Amino acid sequence: MSTYKVPELNTFEFQKPVLDKDLTSPPAEPNKGNRYIVAAEATGDWSGQDNNIATYNGEGWDFTSAREGMLIYVKDEDEFYIYITSWITFTSVYNNLYLQKSNNLSDLNSAAIARKNLGIKGNLCFGIGKPRVLNLASTDADLKGFMGGFTDGRYGYFVPFHNGAAFGKVARVDLNDFSTVSVLNLASTDADLKGFIGGFTDGRYGYFVPHHNGAQFGKVARVDLNDFSTVSVLNLASTDADLKGFVGGFTDGRYGYFVPYSNGAAFGKVARVYMNFGGNL
Repeated sequence: MSTYKVPELNTFEFQKPVLDKDLTSPPAEPNKGNRYIVAAEATGDWSGQDNNIATYNGEGWDFTSAREGMLIYVKDEDEFYIYITSWITFTSVYNNLYLQKSNNLSDLNSAAIARKNLGIKGNLCFGIGKPRVLNLASTDADLKGFMGGFTDGRYGYFVPFHNGAAFGKVARVDLNDFSTVSVLNLASTDADLKGFIGGFTDGRYGYFVPHHNGAQFGKVARVDLNDFSTVSVLNLASTDADLKGFVGGFTDGRYGYFVPYSNGAAFGKVARVYMNFGGNL
């Protein structure tokens, strides 16, 4: 499998959308302002304008020369194209950066290496185009009102907060298909486990930051991400009654840190927990 090399692109030049890119001659009755990418071997008024952008001015055609880095939306295909010696889909550039496994791309492990191997300078803006939407509430009507999330690389985890009342259902989405949703109700382990704000992972476990479940609380929920069912609980307030009402947290790999917000009043006590979850602060 050969490797496609993308020339250097220092910037992208965004263009107004075009209606089509496959016509070799002008449409019979264009409207003023209609735009097209001229296909190869064009004829008639478009002769000699292959790959260029044709715009109808009401009386005739104006042409914009294709330049490296031009990015344009083609309406009839619902797809973005970029000009790199020819018009190619932006998706194909993305695939070359992340998916192609051959020759000097076989060792790709980051976008930075990809850009270097492909000869691209600067940053690419991915995700251009219409977003995909996944309605978690279609799986379970309770799955709404989340505050925060994290990923282990394969799955995305959404932190339950308040959907009209504090709730504890964690939604897990398979990021490979962006459609498979699993649900774990933390409150089935302990009725207090609802109303979290923020979460994080150490790679093996997911940690849910306690905030307000009807009152400020301090019970950290830890979920084994390998089975997405085993839940452990550590009550920070058992160490210090002030340790409740956190907003967010993070880990350095060895310890987890919980960000103080309000336990009835603003407070500043950071809780640090050893990640073996033995209860050591």
